[in-house]
Amino acid sequence: MEAETFIAMVWFIFSVSFTPGPGNILSSAHGAQYGFRKTVNLLFGLISGWALLGLFVGFSIKYIQQYPIILDALTWICAGLIIRLAWSLGTAKPIKTEDEKTNNLGFITGFFFSLVNGKAWVFHLTLMGGFAQDWGTSFLGILSLVGFLSIFGLAAISSWAYAGTLLKEIFNSEKNAKILNVIFGISLVAVAIEIILT
Repeated sequence: MEAETFIAMVWFIFSVSFTPGPGNILSSAHGAQYGFRKTVNLLFGLISGWALLGLFVGFSIKYIQQYPIILDALTWICAGLIIRLAWSLGTAKPIKTEDEKTNNLGFITGFFFSLVNGKAWVFHLTLMGGFAQDWGTSFLGILSLVGFLSIFGLAAISSWAYAGTLLKEIFNSEKNAKILNVIFGISLVAVAIEIILT
C-alpha cells in the first residue's frame, strides 16, 4: 500500500470511528449512567461485534456488492433498531445507585448491537470495497486490517464512554439526568436518519 493511500485510509478510519455513531453514543450514555468501569464489558462486546462484522464483510464483499438489495434491507432494519434504542434511552428514568448492578448493559448487548449498527455496515462496506484492495484481500490481509480497525474502534468507544462519565458529573440531578437521556435519544435518531439518507 502506498503512503498516500495509507494516510487517506487512516484518516477515513479515524473520522468515522470518532464521530457520533450508535456505538459511540451508546458508550457515552452508558458511561454517563454507570461510570467507565461498569461500561468496560459493553465496550468489549461492541468491539468484538465490530470485528466480527468486519471479518464477515471482508470475506463476503464481492457477494454483497452483487446484491445491493441486501444493503438496502440492512439499512432499514438497522435504522429501525437504532430508533427503538433511541426511544428506550430518551424515555429512560435516571438510574439509582441500587439499580446499577441489574440494569447496566454487558458484553452480549454490545456484541449484537454492533452487528446491527448501520454505520458500522456502511463503514466496513466502504473500507473493504475500496482500501482493502490495496491493503490485501488474502485471509491474513483481511484479518490484519480488521485488527488495525479494531484499535481505532476501541479507542473511539472508550473515549466516548469516558466523556459520558464527565457528563455524569454535570448532569448529576434527576432532572438533568432526564435531559441528558433525551439528548442521547435525539442523537441516536439523528444517526438513524443519516444512515437512511446515505
